[in-house]
Amino acid sequence: MDTKLFERFAVLSARKKALETQIEVIKDELKELETALLEQSMEGNIQSMTVIVGYTEDGLPVKRTVYRERTVRAGRGDEIEALQLNQALKEAGLHEYVKENVNLNQLSAYVRGFDPDKNRTPEEILAEMPDPLKKVIQIRVDYKMKSTNA
Repeated sequence: MDTKLFERFAVLSARKKALETQIEVIKDELKELETALLEQSMEGNIQSMTVIVGYTEDGLPVKRTVYRERTVRAGRGDEIEALQLNQALKEAGLHEYVKENVNLNQLSAYVRGFDPDKNRTPEEILAEMPDPLKKVIQIRVDYKMKSTNA
C-alpha cells in the first residue's frame, strides 16, 4: 500500500478546506465593498473605472475594469397572487410566460424589452406595459458591481 497517496490526499484536502475558508472571507469582503461602491457610483454617476491591480513580469500594468451592472427584473406586485398574475399575462396575450408557475426570468427579459436604452425608471417601464399587467406586476432595478480584465 502506498501511503504517499494517502498523504497527498490529506494535504490536498486540508489545502482545499483552507482555500474555501479564504474564499468565504473574500466573498464577505466583496459584499461589503459592493454595497459601498454601489452607493458611491450612484452618487457620483460613475458607470465604470479601470484600475491597476498589479504588474506583469515585464513591468506592464495589469488592469481590471470595475463597473456597475444594471438588470431589470419583473415580479408579482406585493398584494398579488400568482394566479392573478397568470390571468393578467393571459389577458395580455402573453401565454408563453404562463406555466404552472410564472417564469420570472423570462418575464424579466420581456420587461427589459421595454427599456432598450437601459435608462428608464420602473414607473416608466410599467407605463408601457399592457393594461392587464399594470395592476399585478412589480418592476425593480437591481445594481451589481462587476469586474473584468481590462
